[in-house]
Amino acid sequence: MDILNLPHFSILGFSENEHDFQIQVGTISPPSHCPHCGSLPNLYKHSNREQLVMDLPIHGKRVGLLLNRRRYKCRECGQTFWERIDHTVDDKRSCTRRLIEYIEKQSLKRTFAGISEDVGMDEKTIRNIFRDYINCLERTVQFETPNWLGIDEIQIIKPRCVVTNIEERTLINLLPNRNKEL
Repeated sequence: MDILNLPHFSILGFSENEHDFQIQVGTISPPSHCPHCGSLPNLYKHSNREQLVMDLPIHGKRVGLLLNRRRYKCRECGQTFWERIDHTVDDKRSCTRRLIEYIEKQSLKRTFAGISEDVGMDEKTIRNIFRDYINCLERTVQFETPNWLGIDEIQIIKPRCVVTNIEERTLINLLPNRNKEL
């Protein structure tokens, strides 16, 4: 049974403790050609290493994938290269792409420290993922100045200023107070 649902990996081993799952995985198929010269199956295994890659939490526990990553050498050009896993893993942050998507969505609702505790990554990394996500969102959002700007006041614990687009009937901003900034 494949509990990970990652089609490019096979499960080799599994261990569990109170807070974490550690799953040993390997890639299913070797590379079909050399990325440097493009020669077909004239490759041999040169070395390997284990790389820890974080994944989505399962049953409220952090998940670390212990990836057995192989290095190959081409007989044609003599170049070495690591097998590609960039379709599933983000090399910049050593986590799966689906974990990054999870962090992006959760960071809009929860604290960075809470997400960090849940996924087993550093809070600074969570903050950087959020910053990259917000920068991406800002490139796609186009803000237009409304024809009719509404400024009003509402009492939520204390008086606050509400800025609306009257024509579109949408909220633009809810300010923390109603004071005029100098």
